[in-house]
Amino acid sequence: RPGADHRIDIGRFAPSRASRRMEFRSRQLRPDRARVVRRRGLPVTDAATTWAMLAPELDLPDLVALGDAVIRRSRIPGTSRLRRSPLAELEQLREVAAIGRRPGAALLRAAVPLLVTGSASPPETHLRLRLREWGAPEPELDHDVFDRRGRLIGCSEIAYPRYRLALEYE
Repeated sequence: RPGADHRIDIGRFAPSRASRRMEFRSRQLRPDRARVVRRRGLPVTDAATTWAMLAPELDLPDLVALGDAVIRRSRIPGTSRLRRSPLAELEQLREVAAIGRRPGAALLRAAVPLLVTGSASPPETHLRLRLREWGAPEPELDHDVFDRRGRLIGCSEIAYPRYRLALEYE
C-alpha cells in the first residue's frame, strides 16, 4: 500500500523491551497473546497471532482478506484434495479475536463472522464483501464446473450455480 511501513517487525516478550533501531519496527509482545513457532529455523509468530497483531493497521475488508488467506483451503480443482494445508484454522482466528482487550479487538471480532476458507485472493474477498453489502445472496466459492458428460471445465472463484452465473476477478 502507498505510505505503508515496510520495515520488518521485531518483537520481544514482556518484560523485555523491544529494540529501538530505525530499520525495524519494534513490538513488545505479551506471552499470553502471542504464539511463536519456527519457520525455516527462525522464531516467528504463528499465522493467527500475526493476523491479530496486524488488525490495528488494516481496514475491515483487508483484515478479512488476510484472514481468508490464512485459513484458505487451497484444493486441486475437480477434487477434494488440498494443494497445501491452511496456515491456521478458523477456530484459531476465533480464539485470538476473543482474547480480551488488545489493539484492534473490535475489528477482529467484526472480521471473524466474515471469514471463509474458499476465497482465493484479496480482490476476490473484496468482491465477495461488496456483493454481501449490496444484498446479494452468499455465493459458492471455488466452485467446480462440469460439462454434460461430467468432465471438469474449470473452477469458478465466485458462483451462483442456481442461476448458472459465475463471477471471475482477473
